[in-house]
Amino acid sequence: MAQKPTFWKGNTEVTSDFTANIIAHPETRIEHEDGSVTYESTEQEITVLVPYENLYIWDDAQLALHGIVKTMVNDVPRTISRRQFYQQLALTGTITTAEALAAMKTGDIPASIDQFLDQLTPEERFNAEMILTGANEFVRDHPLVAAIGDAEGLSDAQIDQFFMAAALL
Repeated sequence: MAQKPTFWKGNTEVTSDFTANIIAHPETRIEHEDGSVTYESTEQEITVLVPYENLYIWDDAQLALHGIVKTMVNDVPRTISRRQFYQQLALTGTITTAEALAAMKTGDIPASIDQFLDQLTPEERFNAEMILTGANEFVRDHPLVAAIGDAEGLSDAQIDQFFMAAALL
C-alpha cells in the first residue's frame, strides 16, 4: 500500500513541490531533401518541477512518480491556459482575485486590461476582447500579449517569467 514519503534534501525535509535535475532524451525531427524523415535523440540535463502530491513510496526501496512532471522550469512555455493567465495576473497583483474569477466565470474583462483596451481603435478593441474572453489559451508570441505586457510596464524577460510562473499553476 502506498504511503506519503518523507523526502530530504540535505538536512531539510521536503513537504511541497520541488525541482530536480533529470537527464532527458529529446528527439529532433529531421526532414531530409529526399523527403525522408529521421529522428535524432540527444542527451540533455534539464530542471523540472516535481509535484509533491504525485510522489509515493511503494516499499522501503522504491520511489514512484505518478503523473507527469509539470513543466521544465528553465523553458518559457509557448502557451498557457486562460485560467493560468488570469490566475497569474491575480497572483502578481495586476488584477484582483474577484476580477480573475469574473473573467473565468462570465468573461468580464478586468479594469486594468479594460483601460488598455480603451486606447485601441474600435476594430482592435473588438479583436482583443474576442481573444481575452474567448481564447482557451494565450500564446507567448501573440502581439496582444506583448501589448498588454508593455501597457503594464513589463519587459520581454518579465513576460517570460510571467508565463513560466503561470505554467506551474
